[in-house]
Amino acid sequence: MADHFQEKNLAIISDGTPYGDGLANKARKTLRARAHPEKLAKKIKFGQGDFSDLVNQLKLMKIEVLFFAGLANDFGPLIRQTKEAGLNVQFISGDGALVHDLPGKAGPALEGVLIAFSLDDRGNPAAADVVARFRSQGFEPADYTLKSYAAVQVAAKGIEIAGSQAPRAVVASIKSGQPIPTVL
Repeated sequence: MADHFQEKNLAIISDGTPYGDGLANKARKTLRARAHPEKLAKKIKFGQGDFSDLVNQLKLMKIEVLFFAGLANDFGPLIRQTKEAGLNVQFISGDGALVHDLPGKAGPALEGVLIAFSLDDRGNPAAADVVARFRSQGFEPADYTLKSYAAVQVAAKGIEIAGSQAPRAVVASIKSGQPIPTVL
């Protein structure tokens, strides 16, 4: 945001979830370190539904870019209500807002919204065999599937290295520096 929206008024809005608050704090800290602090920082109530007060604040403060740190439950309606109020705000969010029903929640106002998400892991050569196995069973390993699979691979290898399922031993094994290959 600091690179691409240098001269814009920024807002950081958290949905109040632990995910949202953590993401908002990280964004705020990073923007301030880049000498581009947000003009508005606000926490909404998860599931509040009516964003008319916030939309009015955005209008009064001439917010041009809004980073939403939270989940799609509130992000979609916020996008829709902001556009319905006639504001032209560039919305940006993290992967928590990336759900299949976001278009239904935001409607046509979703066009132009930016959502940060990691690369599609299905094209990674290290994942080819696992992807083929999932697909042969009629399952498409999208979104977090391969990330979750990799987490299980790390835990399993940690248990193998430790020769135990004792949590502290497994953690020590994982942190030992011994390479742990995964689908990622």
